Amino acid sequence: MSRNYCTQCGSHTTKPLTFITHSASQTQLKYIFQYALPNLQGRTVLDVGSRLGAVLYGAYFYSASPRIIGVEINESFCQLQQHVIEKYELGHRLQVICTDICAQGEFLQAGNYSSSTTQANMLH
Repeated sequence: MSRNYCTQCGSHTTKPLTFITHSASQTQLKYIFQYALPNLQGRTVLDVGSRLGAVLYGAYFYSASPRIIGVEINESFCQLQQHVIEKYELGHRLQVICTDICAQGEFLQAGNYSSSTTQANMLH
């Protein structure tokens, strides 16, 4: 798998791709959302394969994004994330959708997403 992607057409103009793992610490998440990514005000953060929700919570506490969505296929992880969202009253900005992202083409096309994390938590 190439660690570069084209910023224009997929062929000649490339730059490094940033990979972020599931095990990002609180310090790393703070850095990602406050310094590595552009200002997220007015943008939606989409975390595909949100697992335990660490990236979601990082986006909630360290960014100005008004809408943060986690998409997770595992029902147990979805329930855990939903419990945290309810317990700490994070639902006004944070949402978890328990589904296979492959079945969400219309959802993805309709959004204004600033970042998308895959199972490998790749931010682009």
